[in-house]
Amino acid sequence: MGKRMIVLLTCCTAVLGSGCSLYGAGELAFDAGSYVVYRVTDALDMVSFEAGVGPGAFANLQCTRLVQLGGGCYGPVYKTGYGKGSAQRATLSPVPAGLHRMFGMWEEKRWAVNAVIPGASSTTRKPIAGNVEELIPPEEETPLSMFDPAQPVTEVGLDVHLLFVGAGAGINLAEVADFLLGFAFIDIMGDDGFLK
Repeated sequence: MGKRMIVLLTCCTAVLGSGCSLYGAGELAFDAGSYVVYRVTDALDMVSFEAGVGPGAFANLQCTRLVQLGGGCYGPVYKTGYGKGSAQRATLSPVPAGLHRMFGMWEEKRWAVNAVIPGASSTTRKPIAGNVEELIPPEEETPLSMFDPAQPVTEVGLDVHLLFVGAGAGINLAEVADFLLGFAFIDIMGDDGFLK
């Protein structure tokens, strides 16, 4: 190993291992424990998934909110899932910044027709259990819109529902960037709390 690498690793180990907080130029706040927590939560923010049971036929491929292909209808379907709550609704929650994860159960009715660009859709959701309200307000309904407002703008994913069983999963590209840039203390999603 080169001398520069040894010096760099020694400095990083000293800062990360000290457990102290550093406050300085740009009002940057850092401690090793929070750094690790924010890296883990940023990794969890990248993915979302849901599964449900109920009548319907639906398939939708989403390459961001603005490019989708598929459609169908289902409902009422009883779903469970995991994802990140929206920043706007998360500010109303007593949960610390960066820890707004949606996990729970809800009832959902949905129909959509998408052909490359979003077409028309309607989604109704009623929370049953968990902290689903952070992502899905009670009885949110989109009577006729171009997209499901609960879907992140930069998510790439797939939803499939056949007869009585369905599932969906997605990867949020903005959250992937936030996770990678977070190693350099750059928080593009504003959910790490580095700036005080």
